[in-house]
Amino acid sequence: MNKRSIQNAAGIYDKIIYMDIDGFHDVLEEAAAEIPPELMRDLNGGIVILQQIKYHPGALARDLYVMGEYRVQIPGLGRYIALYYGSFERVFGASAPIKSARLRNEIRKTLIHELRHHIESLSGVKDLEYEDQRSLEHYYMSRLTGGKHDGADDVNPGAADLTSGRWRIKKP
Repeated sequence: MNKRSIQNAAGIYDKIIYMDIDGFHDVLEEAAAEIPPELMRDLNGGIVILQQIKYHPGALARDLYVMGEYRVQIPGLGRYIALYYGSFERVFGASAPIKSARLRNEIRKTLIHELRHHIESLSGVKDLEYEDQRSLEHYYMSRLTGGKHDGADDVNPGAADLTSGRWRIKKP
């Protein structure tokens, strides 16, 4: 792990562990351990970490990062969740402390978001796909209005920050 000593206010040297793929894996493993096994049913490909940065194909600029995806390779043969370590690193920075509550929360939130896609896929429901589409529409409105559109609405009030568990905008 990527460690660096710093002196805290009491004069004691602490080790801060910065985000690297091993630490990311540990945080993801902790988050996955909190999920009841019955919700992981038929997720036969498990949860994988991909090192690359993935940009959303609908991004107007290279500012919309895919944080995770639920994938079905061939129906009945392979369902899995992929989290993009490179996207997390780009959005949060390689110098982000892996113990940061914000980073840990985002990893957990992304995993749960993708797990919801899995559960909805098994039941034939597409509610989260529609929520993702609305979030993307808010992203477009924000970009087209120069950021003046706050994205808030009655249907998806959480869209104001233009994030979902699946993608995140990197602010300049």
